[in-house]
Amino acid sequence: MIGVACAEREQQVVHELFEFFKTPWELWQPDKRYDVLIVSGRSPHRPLDARLRIVFGASAHEIDASLGLEVTPTHGVQFVALAGLEVPIYCDCARFSGPAVMSGAGEIVVELKEREDSTIRCGYDLLSEIAFLLTVGQPAENAHIATLDLHIDVLRTWILGAGIPLVEIPPAPAGADFTVCLTHDIDFLDIRRHGLDRTVRGFLYRALIGSVVELAAGRSSWRRVVRNWRAVAELPFVHLGLVRDPWSPFEQYLAAEGDGLRSTFFVIPFRDRGGQGLAPATASQRAVKYDVDDIVPWIRRLVELRFEIAVHGIDAWCSEARGREELARVAALTGASEVGVRMHWLCHDETTPARLDAAGYAYDSTCGYNDAIGFKAGTSQVFRPPGAVHLLELPLHIQDTALFFPARLHLAEDEAAQRCQVVWQSVEAHGGVLTVLWHERSLAPERQWGEFYARLLGTVRVRRAWFGTAGDVVSWFRRRRALTLGDPLFDGRSVQVSIEDASGGLPPGPAPCIRVHLPGSDGRGPERVDFPYTGAGTAIVDLDGEQVA
Repeated sequence: MIGVACAEREQQVVHELFEFFKTPWELWQPDKRYDVLIVSGRSPHRPLDARLRIVFGASAHEIDASLGLEVTPTHGVQFVALAGLEVPIYCDCARFSGPAVMSGAGEIVVELKEREDSTIRCGYDLLSEIAFLLTVGQPAENAHIATLDLHIDVLRTWILGAGIPLVEIPPAPAGADFTVCLTHDIDFLDIRRHGLDRTVRGFLYRALIGSVVELAAGRSSWRRVVRNWRAVAELPFVHLGLVRDPWSPFEQYLAAEGDGLRSTFFVIPFRDRGGQGLAPATASQRAVKYDVDDIVPWIRRLVELRFEIAVHGIDAWCSEARGREELARVAALTGASEVGVRMHWLCHDETTPARLDAAGYAYDSTCGYNDAIGFKAGTSQVFRPPGAVHLLELPLHIQDTALFFPARLHLAEDEAAQRCQVVWQSVEAHGGVLTVLWHERSLAPERQWGEFYARLLGTVRVRRAWFGTAGDVVSWFRRRRALTLGDPLFDGRSVQVSIEDASGGLPPGPAPCIRVHLPGSDGRGPERVDFPYTGAGTAIVDLDGEQVA
């Protein structure tokens, strides 16, 4: 059991921390000895009674004098070696010096052993780091680092390194290493709606001239150039209805993803609305030429095929009333009781989660980058953003336009594949969800990013991944959040785990997993045993791999 001693104002962050790190814990109780005691800020006025004490804080602490530590504040973002991992620290930090510290330059983390107990003194505030990641988020230059997930790795490594066994519910279903969620923002529909507006003029320039520039730079091929020129030549016939409109995306994605995969389409609820809270010139560029009434037959077909339709919000990020209106417009056509949202252009501010929650959305998937790929909140897990009560956040990790647009990363496909590999391998290692956004025009000329999309899907499909719609994935994480592990009882090669389930039973979908970690012995690394959660309130597991009750 992990005890946590913290200020009352920090308790909300602590609760979310242990939704990421789903292991038995409680707020510190006086006169109780813990396996692990995490202390944030000032110590409780009692002895720190635990086998492993982890004391966080960037300023001097009562325990420092007893450990012989001198504290020197430092400033700015720092990369710190933690349990063999390089982790960025964004908030205040301190270095320690003194007789117990080996480095003359000082250390940010010091570990001291006292008989059977150990103390780890950390010169940063873990709860402040988590709060920063879930609100402000990481700068784009660190997007490739799953910083919050690394903090969980560090805690787990420290606990097992102290010889303490651990039980947790990992953030991936039983039998899978991670989850993949495919999403599509429908920003345009049918090129014939646009006449010769700014969007079509940009299409013509990029198809006729830009594709040649890309060819000269080694980013394209003659085959793609010819396909773009042909699309321009066919444009009059598209307007006459003699040739299929290349910006009608749904059939293309049904073919590209094949049988067995179900994706989520975020659709615009109202045409010609640029949105509130933006400069007029910017808002006019954001307005679109269609709304949900124009795709009713497709909505019905996609729902019948068990794809998901969600809201591509316009004003929901800054207006609760508009958010309710946008939700109602889409829900009336889909019949869904739980509706998700992703804001058009990823618009958001610090009040957005509370507004979306109050408007009635089940989840949001706006937390991501327009100009990078990776982990804006430092995590691959679904989480509850500060200010929300029911709403969960499905973070966005890989976006096509971020990879390939000239004003953004503008990568060649091989380099883009390498960047994507760093991201999906991190998700696979931590067991969260890889959320991919591929826009409606990206399979068609002039973008022609369909081959790369197929390459990305082919790469992750051969891994041990579960694919789900955004709603399915969020429901699975909500299910995981409803489970609470009691203090496990270890008895030689078996463990008894009590599980409280607030969800009311096992809903459709893959089962969560219970994971048992045993510290290494005789120089071996930690052992790990997984078994599916079957819905029983108590599980007794033989650590040789059999669930016996």
